[in-house]
Formats: sequence, C-alpha cells, structure tokens
Amino acid sequence: MDGVTKGTSSFGKRHTKSHTLCRRCGNRSFHKQKKTCAQCGYPAAKIRSFNWSEKGKRRKTTGTGRMRHLKTHYGLYQETLKIFALFLQVLRARSKSKLLVLKKIDKLIQIPVLVNFYYSRTSLSERSHETNE
Repeated sequence: MDGVTKGTSSFGKRHTKSHTLCRRCGNRSFHKQKKTCAQCGYPAAKIRSFNWSEKGKRRKTTGTGRMRHLKTHYGLYQETLKIFALFLQVLRARSKSKLLVLKKIDKLIQIPVLVNFYYSRTSLSERSHETNE
C-alpha cells in the first residue's frame, strides 16, 4: 500500500493558529485573518450578544467585572437609605431623644443628604420666606 497518509503524520503538521488573544475581552477568540473577535465582536463598537444565549449574557452582564463607578454608587444609595430612616426617627422623636439620634448621624456625608431632603420637601416660596425673616 503506497497510498498518501492522512492520519498520524498529518496531524503533527497542524501548528498554525487561526485565533489569538483579543484586546477587549482577553479571550483567545480574535481571528487573525478575519480581524474580528468571535467572543465579543471586536473591533465593532457594540459588544457581541444574542438573545438565544442566556448563559452567555449572564457571563458578560453588570457585576461580573470591576464596577469601578457603580459599586460606590450602590454603596452610597444604601448609606442614603439608612440616613433617611434615621432622619425620619428624628422627626418623629420627642425633644430629648432628638439629640441622641442626631449624635448617631453626625457624619459629613449625611449633611448634604439632609439638606437635599429638606429642599425636596419644601416649596420655593417657603424657602424664600425663611430668608427674608
């Protein structure tokens, strides 16, 4: 049998790689010849995603990365809710207990929150009347 081998000896020559690392997603999905990423779609402006891939969306959604801005944003929101609850306690409390609760919420971050709450609750005419007196 002097036929051309298609088996073991042929598999040893397959050393060229069609995909390399992608700049945007970091996966080995960037096709060298096509110049596009199979994973994220780079260099397209929008990240590649399809509705038929629910798990694929889950891997790329908000919260899977660093969230440099949003993690502080969510933390401030939680802090604001706590402050607002304490502020409502102050409004409901009697004169003696007001001082105790005010000591609890004595932080720099809460001063603008309380001011914003005050301005959102009072009308413009009421505020201008206070400054005139």
